[in-house]
Amino acid sequence: SPTFEESVDALLLSLTSVPGLNKVQLTTDSLTENLAAKILSMCHICPSLRNI
Repeated sequence: SPTFEESVDALLLSLTSVPGLNKVQLTTDSLTENLAAKILSMCHICPSLRNI
């Protein structure tokens, strides 16, 4: 079964393919440096994303 990190990677990758995505709500019990970096990367890949 996929690890948490693998699941997060798959989720963020799938979100980047949603045309016109401008808002997403993410909830976590623990924001790690690695997860924060992935979220920031998603913001750069998905310029239409305005609200996180």
